[in-house]
Amino acid sequence: MAQDFTEKQLNSRLVYTGKMLNLREDAVTLPSGAEATREYVVHPGASVIVPLFEDGTVLVERQYRYPVKQHMLELPAGKIDKKKTRKLRRKESCWRKQVMKLSVGILLGA
Repeated sequence: MAQDFTEKQLNSRLVYTGKMLNLREDAVTLPSGAEATREYVVHPGASVIVPLFEDGTVLVERQYRYPVKQHMLELPAGKIDKKKTRKLRRKESCWRKQVMKLSVGILLGA
């Protein structure tokens, strides 16, 4: 029988409210009975697509990411807009990325 590592929430408080995310801090009881603190980000969610072409290549995009102060290669993604369905967001993102010039993205070989 597998051991239960479930932590039980004692209390929770909102530490920060931002435009796109919130930060919470919870006090929890560990399976051992000890207490601990958990800090975590609450985000509305995001969707990602994997644009896979017939030849097995995958389109990635180059994005500048401020927290790491550098450009990163990423799969096309976007935060969830509650007013749009997930299917519509995937379609929009896919079409937008496909019409980009490939000089903006890099094709990865299969």
